[in-house]
Amino acid sequence: MMIFMAISIGHGKKTNKIIGGEMALTPVPYIVSLRDSNMAHKCGGAILDEYHIITAAHCVFYIDRSPKEINQIFFTVGTNIDIVVNQDELYQSSSAFIPMNFEPKSVPSAQYDIAIFKLMRPIKFNANVQPVDLPTQDVIENTRVVLSGWGSQSCSLYSSIFLKKVELTITTKSLCQFYQHVSFNDDSSGLFCTAHHLGACPSFGDSGGPLVDGNTIIGIVSSGLPQYIGSPSFNCKVFDYLRWIDQIRKFTPPKIGCGGGPNPLFRL
Repeated sequence: MMIFMAISIGHGKKTNKIIGGEMALTPVPYIVSLRDSNMAHKCGGAILDEYHIITAAHCVFYIDRSPKEINQIFFTVGTNIDIVVNQDELYQSSSAFIPMNFEPKSVPSAQYDIAIFKLMRPIKFNANVQPVDLPTQDVIENTRVVLSGWGSQSCSLYSSIFLKKVELTITTKSLCQFYQHVSFNDDSSGLFCTAHHLGACPSFGDSGGPLVDGNTIIGIVSSGLPQYIGSPSFNCKVFDYLRWIDQIRKFTPPKIGCGGGPNPLFRL
């Protein structure tokens, strides 16, 4: 049985991930690890295309809610998150994009909790490194989705270097509202919840991780409630951001001169 641990904004020293779960015996080609300049794993994410990564907006901020230096954020592809990084699998961020209405103080809510990073160089695709597909329809309650992450096998704070996965179910809005004390209205249409029949949930380092149905990304892990074992966790619904994603993929950030410039974090 897996144990729920809280997902933290900004990710402090504790970096718990999925506790338990099955070893991913086959490659998860779209998965990425978001790392800081010390190569410590901070968040999950998924490959959109050769230049873009999708993750959670709160992964862009520190625990004090100040924005991180975007050029000091890196991504690794593949299933191994050992500190020794293959440079061919390491990609530096050049810019990041979050929704205009996202506020770090709103976490945990999952509302507008989506971010896209643009990379300095294109990802080299192969049989084990490929992008996700975007959804063509809204989420359907009781659908099973898969979350992949680098989780501990116990309640220790040490993450596995091996990728793991867990199958979750999209809950009803009423169940989500019961635990999360939120009313689903037009302003919260970008939210949905997932749960596991044994109480399994994502945790700190799983923030930003992709929830997929097949190879289609349905949601992005945002937050949960640690005080209720087995309670649903909040996720950002990708379907509601398709136009926003398309806008960013076509956006060309302003060039920064040799003397440097402002942190390349854009709100669109």
